[in-house]
Amino acid sequence: TWKLRPRLESAISRGATDIIVLTHVPPFPEVCLHHGVPTAEHLIEYFSNVGLGTMLTEVAQENRRVRFLVLSGHTHDDAYLRVLPNLRGVVQGAAYGDPAAQLVTIDPVTREPTFSFRGRRGAWFELDRVAG
Repeated sequence: TWKLRPRLESAISRGATDIIVLTHVPPFPEVCLHHGVPTAEHLIEYFSNVGLGTMLTEVAQENRRVRFLVLSGHTHDDAYLRVLPNLRGVVQGAAYGDPAAQLVTIDPVTREPTFSFRGRRGAWFELDRVAG
């Protein structure tokens, strides 16, 4: 986290308008799900990097014109979270012995991402901090 923030700030100062962050462990606890059930609070440190999520939220709040997309894995359910209007997190769920892939397409005009999950049969959980 302490190494990423200066790199994000440097990219933003050079005019970046879209930033994609890839991380194995999801930075937002809301998307740490197993069969649709959120991870228990006392176990969240094993499934989420909350400090990274806090830092990304701060940087996104300070830079509303920049869109941030965070792609991660490590959990068992596919999930999407809109943290802020300009900060989104997507998790590629996993099952032991059943690898999967995710195709992310960014529309060149709207800059909106779309997601296509390949090789998985399961739920897609969509959460929204902004809408409540």
